[in-house]
Amino acid sequence: MNSPFSISLYYRNSGHSKFLHVNKDKSPGLLIFGASRFLKELVMVLISNNARVLLADNNGDNIRLATMKNIPVYYGNPASAHALDFLDLTGIGRLLVLSSYNQLNPLVTCYYQYLLGEEKVYRLDCGDEKTVDTNCQIHIGNGYVCLAKQFPTLN
Repeated sequence: MNSPFSISLYYRNSGHSKFLHVNKDKSPGLLIFGASRFLKELVMVLISNNARVLLADNNGDNIRLATMKNIPVYYGNPASAHALDFLDLTGIGRLLVLSSYNQLNPLVTCYYQYLLGEEKVYRLDCGDEKTVDTNCQIHIGNGYVCLAKQFPTLN
């Protein structure tokens, strides 16, 4: 049987900690979805200035190259069930979505707006649109969260 301590430890290290209100309010760290050459260089500069940064990407080659530069990485979709269990968001309070996966970017944006708050999730504008109108349905825990909104963009 699990002790209350082990259960609370599990929830503290998972995405469920938002529901328990045990995350730090002012987490300065940054999760970046996308691991292009530019982003790897940007992360190196941020790390050299003592920033907590984590790079996430679905592309194994991008992750391998980032690992060779000693950049903290998560290999996979940061909005997946696997990430909910294994992605360590300790010290991470913001998300920057800059991946080349145009169809996955809105899902990751929507998911982390729910976990971190709308004002802490940023992404680049895709094409000529100023905002992307979309309906997201995300599975979190035992229920679904439906969000119909315009995502904030960096102009």
